[in-house]
Amino acid sequence: MPFVRRSPWVPGTKAVVRANQCNSARLITLCLIVLLGAGLRFYGIGREALWMDEATTVRCADLTLSEIWGQPCDDNPPLYFALQKAWLVFGRSEAALRSLSAIIGTLSILIIYAVGEKLAGTGVGLLSAGLMATSALHVEYSQEARGYVLLMAGSALAIWGLIGILAEAAPFRCPRSWFAYVLGSVVALYSHNTAALFIILSNLVLCCWWAAHWRFSRCFLLAWLSANLIILGVWSWWLPVIIQQTFELKDFWLVRPPLSTAIGTVENVYGQMYLSAGQRYVPLVFIALSGLGLIRLFVVRNPWPGVLLAAFIGFVPILTYVISFHTPIFMLRTLLWPLVPFLILMATGIVSMRPWPLTPVAIVLVIGIQSTALTNYLSYTVKREPWDEIVQMIKTSSPKHAVVLFCAADGEIPFSYYAVRSQFLIAMGGIVLPGEPAWRKRLVYKPVSHLRVIGTDQLREFVDPFPTVWLVERFCEPSAAIHEGMSNDYDLLRSEWMGGLLITLFSKKS
Repeated sequence: MPFVRRSPWVPGTKAVVRANQCNSARLITLCLIVLLGAGLRFYGIGREALWMDEATTVRCADLTLSEIWGQPCDDNPPLYFALQKAWLVFGRSEAALRSLSAIIGTLSILIIYAVGEKLAGTGVGLLSAGLMATSALHVEYSQEARGYVLLMAGSALAIWGLIGILAEAAPFRCPRSWFAYVLGSVVALYSHNTAALFIILSNLVLCCWWAAHWRFSRCFLLAWLSANLIILGVWSWWLPVIIQQTFELKDFWLVRPPLSTAIGTVENVYGQMYLSAGQRYVPLVFIALSGLGLIRLFVVRNPWPGVLLAAFIGFVPILTYVISFHTPIFMLRTLLWPLVPFLILMATGIVSMRPWPLTPVAIVLVIGIQSTALTNYLSYTVKREPWDEIVQMIKTSSPKHAVVLFCAADGEIPFSYYAVRSQFLIAMGGIVLPGEPAWRKRLVYKPVSHLRVIGTDQLREFVDPFPTVWLVERFCEPSAAIHEGMSNDYDLLRSEWMGGLLITLFSKKS
């Protein structure tokens, strides 16, 4: 019998093979989740017309970089507008413009996986990514040409860094975590002004963590001061703009909602706003799961990352509502970024459920609820602001020497976007109120088409040469005064709502 040489036995070989298999399974699962998330975010991305804020993004992106960063063209910081300017190389269609947000939203799935994995292991990371991928709210804002999804991505990256800092025995020795905290914070601050709450709450938790250890660490103090001085230094250019806008927005269209409405808004963020059945119970279930995750972190793991996530989830809505007593900023999209820590705590709670068979049942239930809400969102047919249809209607039914009157004046921005596309030129006038913020006036002073900005006292003189007047109203405060002024010389032929816009046709009296 010939001698057969056998490979030497190596201790731990099976463990290594098993680890490699687990890594492969984790990578495949993560890739599938990311592909699913990307598909959902690109599905039907151009099905709806640009609404006012998205058209404003295009108007800002058409400015030069020095203009974008030199003077505010919107109430939001300029980072997303600068990125969108570079992204215009891919086109100006609805799908092309929104694809930037879709890509950022897809990358956010990878970031939230990294946060969950660092916090509580691979299972929590994968489930966090799955919850983010199938979140109807995140899909919605990943299909919008605005910077809210960039705010979520930046805050998620900063949270990854903060968890690394709080989890380390020697936090000053984790430069990657500090770098992620600084970079994510800067991105968040230059995506939306409410990210200032992120910085405040983050540093409150870091200071409490430091105080709880009852020891002075010069190295930690140096790292903490350096990181925050860098953030403050980079942000200092935009800080005066925020202070100015704080006073300008005090009398703007947004008002502080009643407490019941505010609670409903928070439920929409932490629950599912697109469910037709069980809407009122889902937020309670989801909050209970996140509470279970918080308990798990307190009992089994380092409690401080849990304190950090809970601070974001609980205090951001409260502080935003309190600030709204002075400056109205409370609305769903300003509360979006705490969805990231909320989903991570939910995933932690689900994975920690005992006995173990409860975990897959909870996963199926939660993903099923989110999928139902997502299906409802993707099949939603009511258009928010159908500017494309409005332009076509006016183009096909307007006689010569007609004029379009916008209240408020920035209605010209989305109208011009579609008018230029359809090669439609018509006289336009915009009504600007004396108390409107300066950035709104600046946008309509650089119109794509010819627009004359007028006050309500100039209305009669402006429309007098035109036999036909179209009035497009969006958040139009002086609506009654306009209609009363027009009734002296014009007959109202028809008036109809198109989405959230009121379109009225006037014809000059014989």
